[in-house]
Amino acid sequence: MNAPSLVAVGTTKDSSPPAGMRQDLPAAVQRAVLILTRHVTPATRGEGAVVTAARAEYAPPWDAPLVDRPVVQHIIERLAGEGVRQLDVLADPAIDDIDALRRFVSDNDRWGMHVRWLTGERPDDCEPLRRLGGEERLALVFADSLMLHSFADPMLHEGVVARLTCDAATPWAVIDGDVLELLPAACDLHGLGQWLADLEEIEVRAAVGLPAATSRQLLESQRRLLTRSTTPMGELDNAAGPHLIGRELQSGVRFCRNVRIHPSAQVDAPVFIGDNTRIGKGVHLGSNTVIGANCLIDHHARLENALVMEGTYIGPWVEMYDSLVQCNTVTNVRIGARVEIDDPLICGRL
Repeated sequence: MNAPSLVAVGTTKDSSPPAGMRQDLPAAVQRAVLILTRHVTPATRGEGAVVTAARAEYAPPWDAPLVDRPVVQHIIERLAGEGVRQLDVLADPAIDDIDALRRFVSDNDRWGMHVRWLTGERPDDCEPLRRLGGEERLALVFADSLMLHSFADPMLHEGVVARLTCDAATPWAVIDGDVLELLPAACDLHGLGQWLADLEEIEVRAAVGLPAATSRQLLESQRRLLTRSTTPMGELDNAAGPHLIGRELQSGVRFCRNVRIHPSAQVDAPVFIGDNTRIGKGVHLGSNTVIGANCLIDHHARLENALVMEGTYIGPWVEMYDSLVQCNTVTNVRIGARVEIDDPLICGRL
């Protein structure tokens, strides 16, 4: 798997405190624990699928972008902007290409904070979390969602232990370190979210969230971010939401550098196109379509409600709907199926 093209962070404006954050308050937490699992929804495990009664829900690869950069990058930048200076990472070793993930997350200079990778005796052990127990306040952050609730909330400065929650996402929490000593010995990474949800005497705070545990959730959060909407009835405040890279050439259509689009191509907002991507003759990009960097969408292809990851080729006259495409691997969220295409003229690595 190729490393994704990523925007620079650390000393850039992307890592500064989010607009609207109270500047008269110190950081509510300066330490966070990032939990990375293949998926966190209680379900049958196997082949990356979360099996539900209706369909199989497939987890996206860790580097699948939420519009312009991976979800994990959105999260770490968010934490840096909120004043977190120590980030501990606990990851499920079953994550595909975990070595690349570790190199990416552990880049201290990139994030402007100290990053430490935690390991336990068992692969999915929560014992390292228990060892963090103490008086210091910390944030428990799950990488299957991006919560936009600010740690500058005055209630966090008053010492309130809180769970930040939204529909369809594992909650984040701001807790006192000694709460971690209550973790059951049998709890693993996949049960951690449920343990947190079941904690008593913890205040629940509704938060704006962009869940991304499954490909279906990722496409829906993509739509919400592209349209600046967090619910069907509510708008996402531009100050609270992530700032997307690229330039908006027309309403809802954002391009990055060196994008070439044939004059006959049709683009229906909202659409995002990454660096060095070419859109061929007669292509139709329907609404809620994100094309990653270094892609080629060949003539008369049609995509809608789709995410095409970096370095992917889509062949002529190919139609992709409700799908996440990573080179020759296609996940269709409408029917709940994941297939590998053997014909490089349909799709593949560019």
